[in-house]
This record gives sequence, structure tokens and C-alpha cells, in this order.
Amino acid sequence: MKTGTDPDDLDSRLPWVVNQTLAPDEQQQVERWLKDHPEKQFELSFWRDIQSVVMQQPRHLPSRHALQAIISSIRLERRSRREKRIRWLYQAAGVALALVVFLFLWSIVKPGIVLQWSVIGHTPTSFRIFRAEVGGDEYRLIAELAAQPGRTEYQFVDLWLIPGKSYVYWIEGGDNTGVFAYSQQVSNSSLSALPGQLGILITSVILGYVIVLSRTDLFRLRKFRSQGGVV
Repeated sequence: MKTGTDPDDLDSRLPWVVNQTLAPDEQQQVERWLKDHPEKQFELSFWRDIQSVVMQQPRHLPSRHALQAIISSIRLERRSRREKRIRWLYQAAGVALALVVFLFLWSIVKPGIVLQWSVIGHTPTSFRIFRAEVGGDEYRLIAELAAQPGRTEYQFVDLWLIPGKSYVYWIEGGDNTGVFAYSQQVSNSSLSALPGQLGILITSVILGYVIVLSRTDLFRLRKFRSQGGVV
């Protein structure tokens, strides 16, 4: 609220006089100003007439049917948002489960190219496995394995393959004195590991989809029963 004794300021307070919302000191100030300006009584009467007309207007409310339709629409929108959130949670859970199953089966089955070799004579303390694409001469170290005393048979599974590529492997054996044993070059295609990889992927996706579908059907069944449906 403005303060002061400016005439324009006091004139703007007339509606507040009608509404009886001025502070007591402001009310007295405006009343004194009205006594000194009788011509403002007409303006005050004008504001009171407006108040009277407004107060006499009936309150318009929507019909009962329209009100129920509005409430139903609001409830339906809320229910729709809730159902979308629940479906999203089920889908996220299905994807997470499929990923967990995929990683678990991948670590157990190990669908890759299997390398096997034997040690004869002096046993190395470690092996280094190199890989290059068929037709290339750039070998890259992909793994290093520690040898076990008394063991002569070894195996390594290369899981990190690019579909459609063929690889050449080279295995070195050595100890603290250096490299003293070389394996022959072994070539193999990543297509040999493709069936196992696809099997794990398809199994994981199907399991995740089944979980999502079953939970969604259960949610729909509960919703149907809550709405008075009969199974």
C-alpha cells in the first residue's frame, strides 16, 4: 500500500475504502480528505454502486454432469501417467535383467575362438598371445597367461571378435631368461563363434522380454479387477 498525503494517492484509495481493507490510520486519513473534498463523495458512491452490482451477481457453477466429466478426465490423465511410469519401469527392469543374463552366460559359455596348445620339454613361466587379421602383419598382444607347474595342456578363448573377420594367432612361451618357444600360426574365423554368441544374445533378449510381458500382463489384470472386471 502506498503512503503519503498526495491527492492522487488518496484518490486511488477509494476502492479500498469501499472494501474496508485500509489500515485504521489510512482510513482516517482518507475520511479527512473526503471532508475537505466533497466532490469526491460522488466518486465514492460510484465505487459502492459497482460493489453492490457485483455482489448481487449469482455464482455460476458447472453442471453436475460437467463437473463429473472434468474430474474423470483429471483422474484418467493421472492414471495414464502412472501406467506409463510403471510400464517404463518394467521395460527398464527387463533390459537390465537381459544384460545381466547376457553377461552371465557369456562368462560361462565363452562363445569365442578357442586356442589350444601343448608344452613339451622345458615349461615356460608365462605365455603371450598375439592376434592379427588374416592378410595383415600387425600382431597385437591380446592376453598374457601364467603357466602352472606340471601342466602341459593350455587353452585360451578369444571373446573379443568382430563378426565376419578372420584372425591369425601367434603364441609365445618364455621365462625370466626370455622367449624360447614359439607356436605355429593358427588361423580361424570369427564366424565359428557366431552361433554361440547369437544363442546367448537371443536367450537374454527373450528372457528379458518374457519378464516384461509377464509383469505387464499382471499389471493389466490387477487394473481390470480394480475396475470391477470379472476374469
